[in-house]
Amino acid sequence: MRRDSIASPRLTTILLGLFAALALAITATGLAGVLAFSVSQRTHEIGIRMALGAERGRVAVVLLAVASAACFIPARRATTIDPMVALRGQ
Repeated sequence: MRRDSIASPRLTTILLGLFAALALAITATGLAGVLAFSVSQRTHEIGIRMALGAERGRVAVVLLAVASAACFIPARRATTIDPMVALRGQ
């Protein structure tokens, strides 16, 4: 009887976890796509920088820093939102 009483909340929790994992995977794919698009738009610029003497490793580090900042700043701002305000939609 006890097993039956917690079966529904357990199923709900498992489904919620699966949907959260799916949302995280979709988000990661979207971010990778946006970054790939941004890099493809700047291929000419990156080529010029490398022709002028920029090292390959430094270009990868700069792109990594910019991508990290572009993701971190909005994520940091999102974590400061009051959950009740977000749920009310104001």
